[in-house]
Amino acid sequence: MSGPRYAIVPADCLEDPRFKDVHLRVLLKLGSHTNNRGWCEVNQKKLGEAIGKTRETVNRAIRDLCEMGYVMKREQATKAGGRTISQYRVLMDRPDPAPHSAPPVTQTSQGAVTPEDHNPCDEATSQHNDLSSNDHPSLRSDAERVSFDEVWDEFPQRPGANRTEAKREFARLSDGETVRCHIAAKRFAQWHLEDAEARKIDPDAQLQFRPGMGKWIRTGAWVDALHITLKSDPVPPAANGLVVLPPDHPDFIAVQKMRGRPVIVGRAGTSTFRIEEIEQARAAA
Repeated sequence: MSGPRYAIVPADCLEDPRFKDVHLRVLLKLGSHTNNRGWCEVNQKKLGEAIGKTRETVNRAIRDLCEMGYVMKREQATKAGGRTISQYRVLMDRPDPAPHSAPPVTQTSQGAVTPEDHNPCDEATSQHNDLSSNDHPSLRSDAERVSFDEVWDEFPQRPGANRTEAKREFARLSDGETVRCHIAAKRFAQWHLEDAEARKIDPDAQLQFRPGMGKWIRTGAWVDALHITLKSDPVPPAANGLVVLPPDHPDFIAVQKMRGRPVIVGRAGTSTFRIEEIEQARAAA
């Protein structure tokens, strides 16, 4: 029998409501190639061919797994010092949560997802808090698709921006992803202004240093923009894009109103939300 005989993955993923078929397939494939320290190098195109998915779908699934805390990604330079190679690590051991306290909302400078920063099994991010229910506006399969022009108009465009490339990359997003991408563009635009202000530079002069929207979407930088810390944020998200709120917080109340039903509160007396859902609730308030 050729190839790996086993795929080692954390068993709690089987009960994670955020998991879809593609997430499990990708995680199993990564788990079948890991070394003794959990790292592996897998070509996304070949991985997609092995599980019957496109490279783009595999790329999105890996980003999701990193956000969920099941996979860590790092870039490793080749021996020749040329291009970097993406390496992935399946995270098996995650610490138990404190018995009666909400996990702290932490900020990390690089936005890396680590077991300490994001634990899919702790109280704040478990299914008891309804974080990933089908009623989450950015995760519903029937979410109304945002138009390309809406996102294009929000995004800080660099000189000579390639609209055709941006439109092509945007078309590859699912309906739910376009909703999240629209929010990400707004946050990125706000960060662009705040960054220019901090540097005491005209925002237009900074546009040349911003990525084109096509590359911004293709490389997954739009997902990172959901986690950017903004000065104007009443409650900034953690590095994993999650916010922990008590029931009396205005954003908690706004999300509950938008959902149209009570939000389940965990044993710690809080609930956890994605920053994009909070943004939508603020806009709807």
